[in-house]
Amino acid sequence: MAEPTTTSEHILGPLPVQIGSYVVERLLIGGPSYADYDAHHRTLGHGVLFRHERWPSPHSVRGGRSVSPIMDQSTRLDALQGLQRSRRLQAELQHPRILPVIDFFEFEGEWFSVFARIPEARLLSEIIIAIQNDHRPPYSIAEFVGLCAGVTDGLAAIHRAGFVHRTLGTHNILVDSIGQVRLADLGCATPIGADDAAARAFRRFMLPASAAPEQFEFEGAFSPAIDNWALGVTLFELRYGRYPFWQEMPTTIEGVRASILEGELSFPTGTNRAAEQLLQPWLRRLLERAQQDRYTDALEAQRDLQAIAAAIDGQRPVARAFVAMPFAPAFDAIWRAIRAACAACRVSATRVDQSHRHESIWDEVCDAIRSSDFTIAVAAPDSTRVPNPNVMLEIGYARALQKPVLLLTDAPDTLPFDLRTQRALVFRTTSVGGGEFHRELVSFVAGVVARCVTDEATTEED
Repeated sequence: MAEPTTTSEHILGPLPVQIGSYVVERLLIGGPSYADYDAHHRTLGHGVLFRHERWPSPHSVRGGRSVSPIMDQSTRLDALQGLQRSRRLQAELQHPRILPVIDFFEFEGEWFSVFARIPEARLLSEIIIAIQNDHRPPYSIAEFVGLCAGVTDGLAAIHRAGFVHRTLGTHNILVDSIGQVRLADLGCATPIGADDAAARAFRRFMLPASAAPEQFEFEGAFSPAIDNWALGVTLFELRYGRYPFWQEMPTTIEGVRASILEGELSFPTGTNRAAEQLLQPWLRRLLERAQQDRYTDALEAQRDLQAIAAAIDGQRPVARAFVAMPFAPAFDAIWRAIRAACAACRVSATRVDQSHRHESIWDEVCDAIRSSDFTIAVAAPDSTRVPNPNVMLEIGYARALQKPVLLLTDAPDTLPFDLRTQRALVFRTTSVGGGEFHRELVSFVAGVVARCVTDEATTEED
């Protein structure tokens, strides 16, 4: 962070100076597009973070020269509308993982943003440097997962509101003294799928080091997949102290672009702990080059992280579930959804392909169903419009043992007659990664668990 100064080239004359309702005291950090200051409200007296938005201001306050040479006047006005839209979003979200914006106003032709000031908060970029220089210890695995959860929680709130952050990075994530995370700046947030003038003007703004491959294109709307890539880069850097696609930062934008588009994703060696084996596939999926291979949005990434956190925490499960389902790649998303929902309810979920206690697969299935508290069955039709026969057989065996069966299907009209009377959770393959389906599935699993626990307690009393 830059040293405090008593004067500034970015603001009205020597400091301190009054601008609107605020007394600006000292420069914290300055650059070509913005400058941040310590300030306080003139009448209420509370401290704030005060930002001079240099890039949309047509002239500097001193001398009348332009500070936004990369834009013509029309593009600057479009981008200013985008900034107003994103600041309004940040003000309206009122989310505990997003830094509140207090004010956004024009003063003598210049634009300013005012944010809440969090005592003793540090940028994640500063924390990473401190770790690299041995000025503080690295995050433990539990601390790292907790920080990941905070970032994904804030990002998920933005996605639920229908926006893409677009410029997530270690420089705009704040961590306070007790480890609470806040996303500090939503200045380039854009509506999902938007292709209006403000969104097109914002294509000029990106962080090359954490930009997704598609951000190097000159056309196209934005999707949450951009943020998931930036999330992967940010958390990879925090965990391993470097960027995922290079050991040394390329010296040119073209070098950065080539590394992102063509470089090999490599994890440090010697990290064979069980926690790393859970975390690394999660990070790898965030950093898939093809948008369709990444998480749908931060809600889906957050859901899987909760399952990882539960596995790392190692708490004793309150129930065990056998999952009867096809093993084709097309069902990977529903399997992840089931595993995450079970983890949220402290339920151990097992598929037969993960159990290896018997030479016979059928013996394996029977043993797994007998030792489970209930069965979760994915009854999905194959190309002949008939539900998977193996799943049907496993449902029949579970029902013969009077084990509860939680039925999931994407085609209820293909279910056999005797299953159509059973309550089922209907899903669409395209929506299983979303937050709404996750909430429904968690509620479904929690209900079965509650009945299992009640039945067990009743049996013990008898």
